[in-house]
Amino acid sequence: MEDTIAAISTSPGIGAISIVRVSGKDSFEIVSKIFKGKKSPKKIKKRAILYGWIIDDEKNIIDEVLLFVMRGPHTYTGEDTIEISTHGGYIPAKKVLETVIKAGARLAEKGEFTKRAFLNGRIDLLKAESINDIVRAKTEKSFLIAEKNLRGTLSNKIKNIKEDIINIISYIEASLDFPEEDIPDIDFENISGKLEDLKGKLLSLKESYRISKAVMEGIDVVITGKTNVGKSSLFNAILNEEKAIVTPIPGTTRDIIEGWIDLEGYPVRILDTAGIRKTEDYVEVIGVSKTLKKLEESDFVIIVIDGSSDLNEEDRELIERFKENSIIVINKVDLGIKEEIKDLIKDGIPVSALKFQGIEKLLEKLKYKIEERFPVYFGEGYITKERELYSINNSIKFLNNGIKGIKDKLNPELIVYELKCASDSLKEIIGEITSEEILNRIFSDFCIGK
Repeated sequence: MEDTIAAISTSPGIGAISIVRVSGKDSFEIVSKIFKGKKSPKKIKKRAILYGWIIDDEKNIIDEVLLFVMRGPHTYTGEDTIEISTHGGYIPAKKVLETVIKAGARLAEKGEFTKRAFLNGRIDLLKAESINDIVRAKTEKSFLIAEKNLRGTLSNKIKNIKEDIINIISYIEASLDFPEEDIPDIDFENISGKLEDLKGKLLSLKESYRISKAVMEGIDVVITGKTNVGKSSLFNAILNEEKAIVTPIPGTTRDIIEGWIDLEGYPVRILDTAGIRKTEDYVEVIGVSKTLKKLEESDFVIIVIDGSSDLNEEDRELIERFKENSIIVINKVDLGIKEEIKDLIKDGIPVSALKFQGIEKLLEKLKYKIEERFPVYFGEGYITKERELYSINNSIKFLNNGIKGIKDKLNPELIVYELKCASDSLKEIIGEITSEEILNRIFSDFCIGK
């Protein structure tokens, strides 16, 4: 924290500008050594934008720049900060960063700017993690979850539950410590009811992790069916590109092929798999085995039926086995649909993957099923990390211990101990209690410059 740090904060590559960020107590002193303009950064009292050039120790011009000069504590890190806007491209920013480091700064570690913002009290740990989630957001909905957490929606929920637990602890302790005062006897029945309510709120937050994990990491949709029903053609039609090999030869797809789509804000991983059939081909047997394993792990299954052929044993087995989380697609409708299939599959989606017919209707059905299982509500806070889930589970466990202690009429001091543990578990989530090891693990997942 005593060092002044610097890093390139923009993505590498060609662009209009690049930004080199400098933060720390010597920021103004260091940048003033290498900046040539009408005004020195050292003379700025609050904030300003300065135009000039970055020069090396031999007075050679490195680049024409704008300096965004900001005095702490009202900066991202809470420290004196200067952001140097250079010309875009990798070389200008690299040369400016080298000059800044030569003048006395050191290269920032991964996530060190955000880590300093946390350590300086600018943000709590949940908000710090949400910044990384925003950077890594795949779709609009994953961005929405991260952005709400950055605004403090989740932090406020956690803090409110923590404060309610602390208030209960204070009430019990006051009754124990000052029996001579005019304090009513402890109403343990009322306390038990309040603890059940708080546990319910934590269980709701725990459930939010299931949704956020799917939205942040992706929802797996596996295409399956017997051989030669058009799975790869459907896969290509959904992705609108020729990614899978399509031939009339059964068993062409031997391994799992995947592609991504953004389904109205949901990141969806579409997987094309080997056809299900009994075979003596060793490689194909491995492919079928992989398919069955992936089907069990998937969020949703698209079962492809050849509408122009009669149903067989493989078709019926797949429909029965995955009826809870599947969409049935009747493919090759351009060749006609058998009456038997019309009667048996009332809610199947008719498509012609080869002619791109019915794909929109299929995606609408898939989106409806995803929204039903993974609803994202505007304004809600979502647990997004395993460490947060771990602490939530611990807090629930300690609340349960406290509720059981009340039921078993245990010593009130033992009940207070369990409630303090429940409160401390929530403090770990927002960073009021944490260790250097945990902090290093969290911020090592960030990029350098953030």
